[in-house]
Amino acid sequence: MDRLFDRLAELLRSFFNTDSQNYDPDFQEAWEELDDYLKTGQTTQRRWFGHNRQTWTPPPGFDQRLKQDYINLEVPPGTPFEEVKSSYKNLLKHYHPDHFASDPKKQQLATQITQKINESFQRIKDFDRKYYAGRPH
Repeated sequence: MDRLFDRLAELLRSFFNTDSQNYDPDFQEAWEELDDYLKTGQTTQRRWFGHNRQTWTPPPGFDQRLKQDYINLEVPPGTPFEEVKSSYKNLLKHYHPDHFASDPKKQQLATQITQKINESFQRIKDFDRKYYAGRPH
């Protein structure tokens, strides 16, 4: 079975010729992450959606609660507000309590989740307005 996966890997690498001009610099890292997952069955997230965690520095006034708010909205801290807003809308669609009207327990849980999502979004929105007021994004 390992030989089959090795051959599949060779085939995929041939599709993604790294010598071409259209080479994505994150490709090698993504490939290594996929390879690690196939070998160990565990994911090791090195990057969040193209944002390098080592180079992003929090602005003044950024506290741990705000960091958790970004995580609640399933985006990395420092994500541009438009991406935060998009994720917020998608999460609200997914967890809207009306989707779970037939099961009161799930509906109650969905209500709690959407409340948490709303609170997180509001804090990020307030911080974004306060921090970026008059500054270019």
